Amino acid sequence: MINILVQEPLPRAEWLQEESWQAIVDQYGRLGSAIAANDRPLVVGSAKELVECVARVVLMAHGRVTGDKDEYDKVLSLAHTAVEHAAVDGLPANDPLRQIPNAAKKMASQLRELRTASGPGTAVLLYTRSLPR
Repeated sequence: MINILVQEPLPRAEWLQEESWQAIVDQYGRLGSAIAANDRPLVVGSAKELVECVARVVLMAHGRVTGDKDEYDKVLSLAHTAVEHAAVDGLPANDPLRQIPNAAKKMASQLRELRTASGPGTAVLLYTRSLPR
């Protein structure tokens, strides 16, 4: 299934500057290459890098520049806050428009944990062997 997803072109937001768009497309291409090579540890790492790239682009669009040394979780949290505030004020906490970004942040946070656990790739290999191909 994931093979099919990375074959689709990414939709580009009209406001996205060329430099930012190219960074996202490059990371998306790396993810596609990792999937094509069936290199599952690299898939996890590439997915994490793509998420971090998108988070940094979101922050730049909101006038926040992050340093190259900023931790993944910090960048992710700042981007999540920017996206969360884009939702209509006054929505209850259990509204789907608030729950979806929260769930996406939780999933993105787990990418870091999977990547960290992979070390040289052994932990991720053990985990991903149990996944359907």
